[in-house]
Amino acid sequence: MILSDVFLIYDSILNDVKKQESFSDAIIRLARERNMNSPAVYHGAGIDAKHYSKIISDRNYQPKKETVFAFAIVFRLSIEDTEDLLVKAGYSFNPSSKYDILIKNFIAKGVYDRRVIDEAMNELSLPVLPQKW
Repeated sequence: MILSDVFLIYDSILNDVKKQESFSDAIIRLARERNMNSPAVYHGAGIDAKHYSKIISDRNYQPKKETVFAFAIVFRLSIEDTEDLLVKAGYSFNPSSKYDILIKNFIAKGVYDRRVIDEAMNELSLPVLPQKW
């Protein structure tokens, strides 16, 4: 294989990646599908307007995992949709993480009340979801 072939393969892979929905694209789509305005989304996710703007304006934005979970909660995503959103951000549920297990169980049981989730996290000495409001 010659170097020009390697570059052609690389260009093809990059084009495929560009066609895939990014994390920021997914957040915009989910907000639109749920008819939620920006303040409802970022307040619900516990982030400020500046952070939200940064997320939706940068297709390559890499959020913290806790931020992805906060969006899953505010959008009331299913386990499958949460897994998809995690993948778009470069993560997955970690079966060895108490935090991930707890969040996954809340989502599986349809518990999307942040006060309930944060209270449970506090009881177990785990970090709470983002809180910048």
